[in-house]
Amino acid sequence: MRKSVASMWGALGLSRTTAIAPRRTVAPFRRGPVLWLILSGIVLVAAIMIGTAIIIGEFRERALSNSERELENTVLLLTRHFDQQFEDSDIIANDLVSRMELSGNASPETFRNQLSGLDGHLMLKSKASVLSYIGDVNIFDSDGKLINSSGPWPLPEVSIADRDFFKTFKSGSELKVTLAEPVRSHFTGKPTTVIAHRLSGPNGVFLGVMARRIDPANFEKFFASVALGEGAAISMFHRDGTMLARYPHVESMVGRYAAQQGSRRGRPSH
Repeated sequence: MRKSVASMWGALGLSRTTAIAPRRTVAPFRRGPVLWLILSGIVLVAAIMIGTAIIIGEFRERALSNSERELENTVLLLTRHFDQQFEDSDIIANDLVSRMELSGNASPETFRNQLSGLDGHLMLKSKASVLSYIGDVNIFDSDGKLINSSGPWPLPEVSIADRDFFKTFKSGSELKVTLAEPVRSHFTGKPTTVIAHRLSGPNGVFLGVMARRIDPANFEKFFASVALGEGAAISMFHRDGTMLARYPHVESMVGRYAAQQGSRRGRPSH
């Protein structure tokens, strides 16, 4: 029987291996479309991931650009606001000296005699009421002693002879006539910012200092009017690193140096 079958294959002129070969070559053709489908899927997923990453990057850059622009606008607004406060305080200081009509040989003693007393107090009080956002107007003589104020009367005994701005004005080491300094107020005992003006006679002699106080609450009240994002804060620092004000207010941070705050944040809390 086997011989007859073999003879039949022989009669047809074909061998077994030749007849079976087509069955083996069909499999690669069947696997081909599936393989191409898988590869196409991988390429599509990769393209989607790359496209998504590019879009996210563009959104991030746009968000950063918008935030930077808003921050610049906020800083510009704050700068203009507080520049105006300094200018208003300068006007009071200049008007104060001009009203006294000091002669060319004015002396600290003449200045002290003209400005001390109840009349001087009422004049300062009328000027301070115009700019209520800044604290009381205080006048100190050439020795740093308080000689008049727009605040409560009679005057407390206060001296600013130990303040850096007073020493600078009296020594004449700087040409600046206006200085701002973070201090602890002699009147409230709390951190505040003093805007001090050097008062000079027509001959350039040092007569004394006019100082106005800006408490952190005044700064923070204006900061509160600026639209902030959730979790955002505005802090104002002096050039020496002292925090002058912060909104939202944190009592333990105001009046401290930035380095002190950093070291405090670096310590573990208990």
